[in-house]
Amino acid sequence: KGRPLHELNILQLGMKAKVKPYDLTAKAYLKKISMRCFEFTDSAGEPLHIINSSNVTKEPLLKMSLTKADSDGPEFKTIHDNTK
Repeated sequence: KGRPLHELNILQLGMKAKVKPYDLTAKAYLKKISMRCFEFTDSAGEPLHIINSSNVTKEPLLKMSLTKADSDGPEFKTIHDNTK
């Protein structure tokens, strides 16, 4: 019977999106991640935390943004600086 070597937890992973008639904006974020190794133990005999993000700030660990706009939409030139 086997046992796991590692445990990976990805928490507070999410996405916010705004859909408008001529553009779409999506932002994905990751706020917390942890990884435990069952092969090694810490001083208390618990599985060793290889990765353990803290909650010191409310800022995400990783942010990704995507904006897609219709080049034929009104104000494309001014809002999106002609960038497709």
